[in-house]
Amino acid sequence: MNKKVLLLVSLILLLGGGALFAETGLGLSFGYGYGYGQASNIALSIDSDVIPGSVQNVSLRIDGSYFGIGLTDDWYLVDDMIDGPFGWYFGVGFYANVGFYDDIAFAFGARAPIGLDLTVLDNKLRFFLEIAPALGLGFDPDFYFPDWDITGAFGFRFYF
Repeated sequence: MNKKVLLLVSLILLLGGGALFAETGLGLSFGYGYGYGQASNIALSIDSDVIPGSVQNVSLRIDGSYFGIGLTDDWYLVDDMIDGPFGWYFGVGFYANVGFYDDIAFAFGARAPIGLDLTVLDNKLRFFLEIAPALGLGFDPDFYFPDWDITGAFGFRFYF
């Protein structure tokens, strides 16, 4: 288990450290997935101008005997204001998850996040609430389809 935690921390530092060199939003996301990989998760959330319109999340998923690491990358097709500091977004993206049960499981596929956000402090702090249905393929260790999930999440990002 210690090797898994070390791998996750290294991945977070690599992604987060590289993103700090651009105008970047860094924060945390908390969520729960309902589906094949049903689990609670906490994620490092990165919004960087290096990849315009794209938001990445590196997550740690834990539930009972399940431990997993996930990566998502979403491209916002719509990121618009509703009124004042309130906005909404819709996008498409992908996910890749590695889970550790008795065997190692791997899944990847497409997702479609839709959410509401609140931007405050001169556009420096953004709170968000989203739902993201996802559909893909998995190996557990045998191939399976569909790997599906509906994840609800809330979180924040602070922009430097």
